[in-house]
Amino acid sequence: MKRTQIYLDDDIYEMLKIESKKKKKRISFLIREALREKYVKSDSSDMLISEITGLWKNRTNKEKPE
Repeated sequence: MKRTQIYLDDDIYEMLKIESKKKKKRISFLIREALREKYVKSDSSDMLISEITGLWKNRTNKEKPE
């Protein structure tokens, strides 16, 4: 894990402080969790979409539509 420093707007910090108390989690944990949800593509639906994207890209339809 790497250490970094960020500046937060006052309203975001207050929201994180409240959420931190409700969930009994540190603010740093909430930030890491939010960043993972936003930027780490580990959801199986995301993986499925990336696997099938362009699957029919070069397909030619031999049948004529009715």
